Amino acid sequence: MSVVPALDRGAFRRRLEVPALRVPAKRTGEVLQRLRPHLLNMARRRNVESAGAMKMVLLSRELPLEGTLEALPPEVREWLGEVEVTRHAIELDYEYLTAEEALRMVLPVEVPTSFEIVGHVVHLNLRAEQLPWKSIIGEVILDKVKTARTVVNKVDVVATPFRTFPLEVIAGDDDTRVVVRETDCEFRFDLREVYWNSRLQSEHARLSAAIAADSTDPIFVADATCGVGPFAVPLAKHPHVTVYANDLNPAAVRALADNARRNGCSDAIRVRDPGCARDFLRTDAVRYDHVITNLPAAGIDLLDAFRGLRFDENNDGRGPPLVHCYCFAAKTDDVVDAILRRVELALGTSPPPPPPTHQARRRRPFPSPAVDEALRAARDGATTVRWIRNVAPSKDMYCVSFRVPRACADLEYHHRHPPLEAPTLRLDAVEGAGGRTSKRPRTVAPPPGP
Repeated sequence: MSVVPALDRGAFRRRLEVPALRVPAKRTGEVLQRLRPHLLNMARRRNVESAGAMKMVLLSRELPLEGTLEALPPEVREWLGEVEVTRHAIELDYEYLTAEEALRMVLPVEVPTSFEIVGHVVHLNLRAEQLPWKSIIGEVILDKVKTARTVVNKVDVVATPFRTFPLEVIAGDDDTRVVVRETDCEFRFDLREVYWNSRLQSEHARLSAAIAADSTDPIFVADATCGVGPFAVPLAKHPHVTVYANDLNPAAVRALADNARRNGCSDAIRVRDPGCARDFLRTDAVRYDHVITNLPAAGIDLLDAFRGLRFDENNDGRGPPLVHCYCFAAKTDDVVDAILRRVELALGTSPPPPPPTHQARRRRPFPSPAVDEALRAARDGATTVRWIRNVAPSKDMYCVSFRVPRACADLEYHHRHPPLEAPTLRLDAVEGAGGRTSKRPRTVAPPPGP
Protein backbone atom coordinates (compact mmCIF):
# COMPACT_ATOMS: atom_id res chain seq x y z
CA MET A 1 0.00 0.00 0.00
CA SER A 2 1.34 3.44 -0.90
CA VAL A 3 2.38 5.79 1.87
CA VAL A 4 -0.11 8.59 2.53
CA PRO A 5 1.70 11.95 2.72
CA ALA A 6 1.34 14.23 5.71
CA LEU A 7 -0.93 17.25 5.47
CA ASP A 8 1.06 20.15 3.97
CA ARG A 9 -0.99 23.28 4.61
CA GLY A 10 1.40 25.40 2.55
CA ALA A 11 0.64 23.36 -0.56
CA PHE A 12 -2.87 24.81 -0.75
CA ARG A 13 -1.67 28.30 -1.73
CA ARG A 14 -2.91 29.29 -5.16
CA ARG A 15 -3.91 32.24 -7.32
CA LEU A 16 -7.47 32.39 -8.59
CA GLU A 17 -9.16 34.70 -11.08
CA VAL A 18 -12.82 35.57 -10.55
CA PRO A 19 -15.20 37.78 -12.54
CA ALA A 20 -15.75 41.26 -11.12
CA LEU A 21 -17.71 44.44 -11.75
CA ARG A 22 -16.02 47.85 -11.61
CA VAL A 23 -18.60 50.27 -10.17
CA PRO A 24 -18.61 53.81 -8.71
CA ALA A 25 -18.06 53.79 -4.95
CA LYS A 26 -21.47 55.40 -4.29
CA ARG A 27 -23.22 52.54 -6.11
CA THR A 28 -21.46 49.75 -4.20
CA GLY A 29 -24.14 49.20 -1.56
CA GLU A 30 -27.05 48.74 -3.96
CA VAL A 31 -24.99 46.49 -6.25
CA LEU A 32 -24.07 44.25 -3.32
CA GLN A 33 -27.73 44.04 -2.28
CA ARG A 34 -29.08 43.22 -5.76
CA LEU A 35 -26.32 40.70 -6.60
CA ARG A 36 -26.13 39.03 -3.17
CA PRO A 37 -26.59 35.41 -4.39
CA HIS A 38 -24.08 35.97 -7.22
CA LEU A 39 -21.23 37.40 -5.13
CA LEU A 40 -17.96 35.64 -4.28
CA ASN A 41 -19.22 34.95 -0.74
CA MET A 42 -16.07 33.22 0.47
CA ALA A 43 -15.33 32.78 4.16
CA ARG A 44 -12.91 35.39 5.50
CA ARG A 45 -12.83 37.15 2.10
CA ARG A 46 -14.48 40.49 1.35
CA ASN A 47 -16.77 40.81 -1.66
CA VAL A 48 -15.43 44.30 -2.44
CA GLU A 49 -11.91 45.49 -3.25
CA SER A 50 -10.74 49.08 -3.75
CA ALA A 51 -9.76 50.14 -7.28
CA GLY A 52 -8.77 53.79 -7.03
CA ALA A 53 -11.91 55.93 -7.16
CA MET A 54 -13.92 52.86 -8.10
CA LYS A 55 -14.83 49.66 -6.28
CA MET A 56 -14.36 46.12 -7.51
CA VAL A 57 -17.36 43.88 -6.71
CA LEU A 58 -16.16 40.26 -6.79
CA LEU A 59 -18.54 37.71 -8.27
CA SER A 60 -19.09 34.00 -7.73
CA ARG A 61 -16.52 31.46 -8.90
CA GLU A 62 -19.46 29.64 -10.50
CA LEU A 63 -19.86 32.43 -13.07
CA PRO A 64 -17.77 32.19 -16.26
CA LEU A 65 -14.90 34.60 -16.88
CA GLU A 66 -16.18 35.06 -20.42
CA GLY A 67 -19.83 36.01 -20.88
CA THR A 68 -20.28 36.86 -17.20
CA LEU A 69 -23.24 39.20 -17.68
CA GLU A 70 -25.04 36.72 -19.94
CA ALA A 71 -24.88 34.15 -17.13
CA LEU A 72 -26.75 36.45 -14.74
CA PRO A 73 -30.59 36.47 -14.58
CA PRO A 74 -32.20 38.84 -17.14
CA GLU A 75 -33.71 41.08 -14.46
CA VAL A 76 -30.28 41.53 -12.86
CA ARG A 77 -28.68 42.39 -16.21
CA GLU A 78 -31.43 44.91 -16.93
CA TRP A 79 -30.99 46.56 -13.52
CA LEU A 80 -27.21 46.77 -13.87
CA GLY A 81 -27.37 48.51 -17.25
CA GLU A 82 -24.01 49.58 -18.62
CA VAL A 83 -21.33 48.23 -16.32
CA GLU A 84 -17.67 47.32 -16.73
CA VAL A 85 -16.94 43.60 -16.39
CA THR A 86 -13.38 42.62 -15.58
CA ARG A 87 -11.35 39.99 -13.76
CA HIS A 88 -9.71 40.12 -10.37
CA ALA A 89 -6.97 37.87 -9.06
CA ILE A 90 -7.20 36.70 -5.46
CA GLU A 91 -4.61 34.84 -3.45
CA LEU A 92 -6.00 31.81 -1.65
CA ASP A 93 -4.35 29.62 0.94
CA TYR A 94 -5.47 26.92 3.36
CA GLU A 95 -7.11 29.43 5.68
CA TYR A 96 -9.71 30.43 3.08
CA LEU A 97 -10.85 26.92 2.17
CA THR A 98 -13.73 24.99 3.69
CA ALA A 99 -13.06 21.45 4.90
CA GLU A 100 -14.73 20.02 1.80
CA GLU A 101 -12.75 22.27 -0.55
CA ALA A 102 -9.44 21.41 1.11
CA LEU A 103 -10.13 17.67 1.12
CA ARG A 104 -11.14 17.70 -2.54
CA MET A 105 -7.71 19.07 -3.37
CA VAL A 106 -5.79 16.25 -1.65
CA LEU A 107 -7.97 13.13 -1.55
CA PRO A 108 -8.00 10.71 -4.49
CA VAL A 109 -11.25 9.23 -3.13
CA GLU A 110 -14.71 10.64 -2.46
CA VAL A 111 -14.68 13.30 0.23
CA PRO A 112 -16.74 12.73 3.42
CA THR A 113 -19.28 15.54 3.38
CA SER A 114 -21.38 14.80 6.47
CA PHE A 115 -20.54 14.23 10.09
CA GLU A 116 -22.09 14.62 13.53
CA ILE A 117 -20.89 17.14 16.10
CA VAL A 118 -21.36 16.12 19.75
CA GLY A 119 -19.95 18.78 22.05
CA HIS A 120 -16.29 19.18 21.10
CA VAL A 121 -16.21 15.82 19.27
CA VAL A 122 -16.70 15.43 15.52
CA HIS A 123 -17.98 11.93 14.74
CA LEU A 124 -17.26 10.41 11.30
CA ASN A 125 -18.32 7.16 9.65
CA LEU A 126 -15.53 6.70 7.11
CA ARG A 127 -15.84 4.14 4.34
CA ALA A 128 -13.15 1.56 3.64
CA GLU A 129 -11.62 3.49 0.74
CA GLN A 130 -11.31 6.61 2.93
CA LEU A 131 -9.55 4.91 5.84
CA PRO A 132 -5.98 5.24 4.48
CA TRP A 133 -6.55 9.00 4.48
CA LYS A 134 -8.16 9.20 7.92
CA SER A 135 -5.33 11.22 9.51
CA ILE A 136 -5.49 13.94 6.85
CA ILE A 137 -9.30 13.95 6.99
CA GLY A 138 -9.18 14.29 10.77
CA GLU A 139 -6.62 17.12 10.70
CA VAL A 140 -8.54 19.13 8.12
CA ILE A 141 -11.83 18.79 10.00
CA LEU A 142 -10.11 19.68 13.27
CA ASP A 143 -8.78 22.84 11.61
CA LYS A 144 -12.06 23.84 10.00
CA VAL A 145 -14.68 23.08 12.69
CA LYS A 146 -14.17 25.84 15.23
CA THR A 147 -15.66 23.98 18.20
CA ALA A 148 -13.79 20.73 17.53
CA ARG A 149 -11.07 19.41 19.82
CA THR A 150 -11.42 15.73 18.93
CA VAL A 151 -12.23 13.88 15.71
CA VAL A 152 -13.31 10.23 15.95
CA ASN A 153 -14.25 7.53 13.48
CA LYS A 154 -16.61 4.63 14.14
CA VAL A 155 -14.42 1.52 13.92
CA ASP A 156 -17.12 -1.14 13.66
CA VAL A 157 -20.66 -1.19 12.31
CA VAL A 158 -21.77 -3.62 15.03
CA ALA A 159 -23.18 -1.89 18.07
CA THR A 160 -23.17 -3.23 21.61
CA PRO A 161 -26.49 -3.92 23.40
CA PHE A 162 -26.06 -0.38 24.77
CA ARG A 163 -26.16 1.14 21.24
CA THR A 164 -22.50 2.20 21.52
CA PHE A 165 -19.76 1.71 18.93
CA PRO A 166 -15.98 1.43 19.25
CA LEU A 167 -14.48 4.81 18.35
CA GLU A 168 -10.97 5.64 17.14
CA VAL A 169 -9.51 9.10 17.69
CA ILE A 170 -8.03 10.19 14.35
CA ALA A 171 -7.16 13.79 15.27
CA GLY A 172 -6.97 16.01 18.33
CA ASP A 173 -7.29 15.16 22.00
CA ASP A 174 -8.14 11.65 23.13
CA ASP A 175 -11.09 12.94 25.12
CA THR A 176 -14.67 11.84 24.43
CA ARG A 177 -16.19 13.27 27.61
CA VAL A 178 -18.47 15.95 26.21
CA VAL A 179 -20.83 18.70 27.28
CA VAL A 180 -23.92 19.16 25.08
CA ARG A 181 -26.52 21.89 25.48
CA GLU A 182 -30.01 21.51 24.07
CA THR A 183 -33.59 22.32 25.12
CA ASP A 184 -32.22 24.72 27.78
CA CYS A 185 -30.49 21.75 29.42
CA GLU A 186 -26.87 20.70 29.84
CA PHE A 187 -25.86 17.07 29.31
CA ARG A 188 -22.50 15.55 30.24
CA PHE A 189 -21.44 12.06 29.20
CA ASP A 190 -18.68 9.98 27.61
CA LEU A 191 -19.50 9.36 23.95
CA ARG A 192 -17.61 6.06 24.08
CA GLU A 193 -19.92 4.75 26.80
CA VAL A 194 -23.42 5.94 25.86
CA TYR A 195 -25.67 6.55 22.86
CA TRP A 196 -26.36 10.09 21.67
CA ASN A 197 -27.80 11.46 18.44
CA SER A 198 -27.47 15.21 17.91
CA ARG A 199 -29.72 15.00 14.86
CA LEU A 200 -32.68 14.38 17.18
CA GLN A 201 -32.34 17.67 19.04
CA SER A 202 -35.51 19.15 17.52
CA GLU A 203 -37.47 15.97 18.20
CA HIS A 204 -36.36 15.90 21.84
CA ALA A 205 -37.67 19.44 22.24
CA ARG A 206 -40.92 18.84 20.32
CA LEU A 207 -42.10 15.73 22.15
CA SER A 208 -41.02 16.98 25.59
CA ALA A 209 -42.91 20.24 25.13
CA ALA A 210 -46.00 18.49 23.74
CA ILE A 211 -46.21 16.02 26.62
CA ALA A 212 -45.71 18.75 29.23
CA ALA A 213 -48.48 20.81 27.59
CA ASP A 214 -50.86 17.84 27.48
CA SER A 215 -52.33 18.72 30.88
CA THR A 216 -51.95 21.17 33.74
CA ASP A 217 -52.56 18.33 36.19
CA PRO A 218 -49.66 16.17 37.41
CA ILE A 219 -48.23 14.12 34.53
CA PHE A 220 -46.29 10.89 35.00
CA VAL A 221 -43.98 9.72 32.23
CA ALA A 222 -42.19 6.38 31.79
CA ASP A 223 -39.00 6.76 29.74
CA ALA A 224 -38.21 3.09 29.12
CA THR A 225 -34.97 3.62 27.17
CA CYS A 226 -33.88 6.94 28.63
CA GLY A 227 -30.20 7.14 27.70
CA VAL A 228 -28.54 10.16 29.31
CA GLY A 229 -31.89 11.99 29.52
CA PRO A 230 -32.65 13.95 26.31
CA PHE A 231 -36.37 13.45 27.00
CA ALA A 232 -36.36 12.84 30.76
CA VAL A 233 -34.43 15.95 31.84
CA PRO A 234 -36.37 18.62 29.86
CA LEU A 235 -39.64 16.95 30.85
CA ALA A 236 -38.70 16.87 34.54
CA LYS A 237 -37.93 20.59 34.52
CA HIS A 238 -41.66 21.26 34.14
CA PRO A 239 -43.11 21.64 37.68
CA HIS A 240 -46.06 19.28 37.09
CA VAL A 241 -44.13 16.43 35.40
CA THR A 242 -42.51 13.43 37.09
CA VAL A 243 -40.40 11.01 35.05
CA TYR A 244 -39.63 7.39 35.85
CA ALA A 245 -36.53 6.49 33.81
CA ASN A 246 -34.86 3.23 32.84
CA ASP A 247 -31.95 2.16 30.66
CA LEU A 248 -30.03 -1.06 30.19
CA ASN A 249 -26.69 0.76 30.13
CA PRO A 250 -25.19 1.50 33.59
CA ALA A 251 -23.09 4.34 32.13
CA ALA A 252 -26.25 5.98 30.75
CA VAL A 253 -27.98 5.66 34.12
CA ARG A 254 -25.02 7.25 35.88
CA ALA A 255 -24.96 10.08 33.34
CA LEU A 256 -28.73 10.63 33.66
CA ALA A 257 -28.48 10.89 37.45
CA ASP A 258 -25.66 13.42 37.09
CA ASN A 259 -27.52 15.38 34.41
CA ALA A 260 -30.66 15.51 36.53
CA ARG A 261 -28.63 16.93 39.41
CA ARG A 262 -26.87 19.48 37.19
CA ASN A 263 -30.18 20.67 35.73
CA GLY A 264 -31.91 20.98 39.09
CA CYS A 265 -34.56 18.29 38.58
CA SER A 266 -33.30 15.28 40.55
CA ASP A 267 -36.44 15.30 42.67
CA ALA A 268 -38.61 14.89 39.54
CA ILE A 269 -36.75 11.93 38.02
CA ARG A 270 -36.98 8.49 39.58
CA VAL A 271 -34.01 6.66 38.06
CA ARG A 272 -34.27 2.87 38.08
CA ASP A 273 -31.44 0.39 38.38
CA PRO A 274 -30.15 -0.50 34.89
CA GLY A 275 -32.46 -3.13 33.48
CA CYS A 276 -34.59 -4.56 30.70
CA ALA A 277 -37.17 -2.16 29.26
CA ARG A 278 -39.84 -4.90 29.24
CA ASP A 279 -39.39 -5.60 32.94
CA PHE A 280 -39.53 -1.87 33.64
CA LEU A 281 -42.76 -1.42 31.66
CA ARG A 282 -44.46 -4.44 33.19
CA THR A 283 -43.55 -3.33 36.68
CA ASP A 284 -44.61 0.29 36.37
CA ALA A 285 -46.56 0.94 33.16
CA VAL A 286 -49.91 1.14 34.94
CA ARG A 287 -48.71 4.24 36.75
CA TYR A 288 -48.06 6.48 33.79
CA ASP A 289 -49.83 8.90 31.52
CA HIS A 290 -47.15 8.65 28.81
CA VAL A 291 -44.58 6.02 27.83
CA ILE A 292 -41.56 6.81 25.62
CA THR A 293 -39.57 4.05 23.91
CA ASN A 294 -36.72 5.69 22.02
CA LEU A 295 -35.12 2.51 20.69
CA PRO A 296 -35.89 2.69 16.95
CA ALA A 297 -34.25 -0.61 16.03
CA ALA A 298 -36.41 -2.60 18.47
CA GLY A 299 -38.94 -0.20 20.00
CA ILE A 300 -41.99 -1.83 18.42
CA ASP A 301 -40.91 -5.26 19.69
CA LEU A 302 -41.03 -3.90 23.26
CA LEU A 303 -44.78 -3.27 22.96
CA ASP A 304 -45.54 -6.89 23.83
CA ALA A 305 -44.78 -5.86 27.42
CA PHE A 306 -48.29 -4.38 27.63
CA ARG A 307 -49.98 -7.77 27.20
CA GLY A 308 -51.86 -8.82 30.30
CA LEU A 309 -51.53 -5.47 32.07
CA ARG A 310 -54.70 -4.06 33.62
CA PHE A 311 -54.71 -0.31 33.99
CA ASP A 312 -56.44 1.18 37.01
CA GLU A 313 -59.64 2.90 35.90
CA ASN A 314 -59.92 4.59 39.30
CA ASN A 315 -56.47 6.14 39.11
CA ASP A 316 -57.79 9.71 38.73
CA GLY A 317 -59.43 8.63 35.47
CA ARG A 318 -56.10 8.16 33.71
CA GLY A 319 -56.75 4.76 32.16
CA PRO A 320 -54.19 3.24 29.77
CA PRO A 321 -51.18 5.43 28.95
CA LEU A 322 -50.29 7.08 25.67
CA VAL A 323 -47.28 5.42 24.05
CA HIS A 324 -44.73 7.23 21.87
CA CYS A 325 -42.69 4.54 20.16
CA TYR A 326 -39.82 5.36 17.79
CA CYS A 327 -39.04 2.95 14.98
CA PHE A 328 -37.27 2.52 11.66
CA ALA A 329 -39.19 1.60 8.52
CA ALA A 330 -38.43 1.14 4.85
CA LYS A 331 -39.53 3.87 2.47
CA THR A 332 -42.68 2.47 0.86
CA ASP A 333 -46.00 3.87 -0.33
CA ASP A 334 -47.80 1.97 2.45
CA VAL A 335 -45.36 2.79 5.26
CA VAL A 336 -48.15 3.77 7.68
CA ASP A 337 -49.98 0.47 7.17
CA ALA A 338 -46.71 -1.43 7.45
CA ILE A 339 -45.89 0.20 10.80
CA LEU A 340 -49.42 -0.42 12.12
CA ARG A 341 -49.14 -4.10 11.20
CA ARG A 342 -45.91 -4.37 13.20
CA VAL A 343 -47.52 -2.64 16.18
CA GLU A 344 -50.50 -5.02 15.99
CA LEU A 345 -48.19 -8.05 15.91
CA ALA A 346 -46.31 -6.86 19.00
CA LEU A 347 -49.40 -5.85 20.99
CA GLY A 348 -51.34 -8.98 20.03
CA THR A 349 -54.34 -6.83 19.16
CA SER A 350 -55.18 -4.03 16.74
CA PRO A 351 -54.10 -0.55 17.76
CA PRO A 352 -56.71 2.20 17.40
CA PRO A 353 -57.26 3.30 13.77
CA PRO A 354 -55.77 6.53 12.43
CA PRO A 355 -57.88 9.67 13.07
CA PRO A 356 -60.79 10.24 10.65
CA THR A 357 -59.20 13.43 9.35
CA HIS A 358 -56.12 11.37 8.54
CA GLN A 359 -57.92 8.59 6.65
CA ALA A 360 -57.65 10.35 3.30
CA ARG A 361 -53.90 10.46 3.63
CA ARG A 362 -53.49 7.35 5.73
CA ARG A 363 -50.59 6.12 3.63
CA ARG A 364 -48.72 9.32 4.43
CA PRO A 365 -47.37 9.96 7.93
CA PHE A 366 -47.74 13.23 9.78
CA PRO A 367 -44.79 15.59 9.22
CA SER A 368 -42.23 15.83 11.99
CA PRO A 369 -43.32 19.24 13.39
CA ALA A 370 -46.98 18.11 13.71
CA VAL A 371 -46.39 16.59 17.14
CA ASP A 372 -49.23 18.55 18.80
CA GLU A 373 -51.72 17.39 16.15
CA ALA A 374 -50.51 13.80 16.46
CA LEU A 375 -50.72 13.90 20.25
CA ARG A 376 -54.27 15.31 20.21
CA ALA A 377 -55.38 12.56 17.84
CA ALA A 378 -53.76 9.88 20.01
CA ARG A 379 -55.39 11.33 23.12
CA ASP A 380 -58.75 11.13 21.34
CA GLY A 381 -58.26 7.42 20.65
CA ALA A 382 -56.45 7.29 17.30
CA THR A 383 -53.06 5.94 16.25
CA THR A 384 -50.72 8.38 14.55
CA VAL A 385 -47.51 7.79 12.64
CA ARG A 386 -45.20 10.78 12.41
CA TRP A 387 -42.14 11.04 10.18
CA ILE A 388 -39.01 12.06 12.13
CA ARG A 389 -35.95 11.99 9.87
CA ASN A 390 -34.17 10.28 7.02
CA VAL A 391 -31.73 7.61 8.18
CA ALA A 392 -30.53 5.99 4.94
CA PRO A 393 -31.48 6.12 1.25
CA SER A 394 -34.13 3.45 1.81
CA LYS A 395 -34.94 3.91 5.52
CA ASP A 396 -36.60 6.59 7.66
CA MET A 397 -37.31 7.06 11.35
CA TYR A 398 -40.88 7.44 12.63
CA CYS A 399 -42.77 7.90 15.89
CA VAL A 400 -46.04 6.02 16.37
CA SER A 401 -48.32 7.35 19.12
CA PHE A 402 -51.40 5.59 20.48
CA ARG A 403 -53.23 4.70 23.67
CA VAL A 404 -52.64 1.13 24.84
CA PRO A 405 -55.73 -0.89 23.75
CA ARG A 406 -57.80 -2.20 26.64
CA ALA A 407 -57.91 -5.55 24.84
CA CYS A 408 -54.26 -6.04 25.80
CA ALA A 409 -55.37 -6.70 29.38
CA ASP A 410 -56.98 -10.01 28.34
CA LEU A 411 -53.90 -11.33 26.53
CA GLU A 412 -51.31 -13.65 27.97
CA TYR A 413 -47.77 -12.32 28.09
CA HIS A 414 -45.13 -14.53 26.50
CA HIS A 415 -41.61 -13.22 26.81
CA ARG A 416 -40.63 -13.56 23.17
CA HIS A 417 -37.21 -11.97 23.62
CA PRO A 418 -34.80 -12.84 26.45
CA PRO A 419 -33.84 -9.77 28.47
CA LEU A 420 -30.40 -8.38 27.78
CA GLU A 421 -28.04 -8.79 30.69
CA ALA A 422 -26.44 -5.74 32.23
CA PRO A 423 -24.08 -5.32 35.18
CA THR A 424 -25.79 -4.55 38.47
CA LEU A 425 -25.52 -0.95 39.64
CA ARG A 426 -27.09 0.41 42.78
CA LEU A 427 -28.27 3.98 42.39
CA ASP A 428 -27.44 4.82 45.98
CA ALA A 429 -23.79 4.43 44.97
CA VAL A 430 -24.10 7.11 42.29
CA GLU A 431 -23.11 10.59 43.39
CA GLY A 432 -25.99 12.97 42.87
CA ALA A 433 -28.47 10.21 42.03
CA GLY A 434 -30.89 11.26 44.74
CA GLY A 435 -31.61 14.29 46.84
CA ARG A 436 -33.89 17.22 46.32
CA THR A 437 -31.79 19.54 44.18
CA SER A 438 -34.58 21.31 42.30
CA LYS A 439 -34.41 25.09 42.39
CA ARG A 440 -38.20 25.40 42.73
CA PRO A 441 -40.61 23.67 45.11
CA ARG A 442 -42.53 20.69 43.80
CA THR A 443 -45.97 19.56 44.91
CA VAL A 444 -46.29 16.48 42.70
CA ALA A 445 -46.77 13.28 44.65
CA PRO A 446 -45.64 9.93 43.21
CA PRO A 447 -48.45 8.06 41.46
CA PRO A 448 -50.23 5.21 43.17
CA GLY A 449 -48.95 1.72 42.49
CA PRO A 450 -50.66 -0.97 40.46
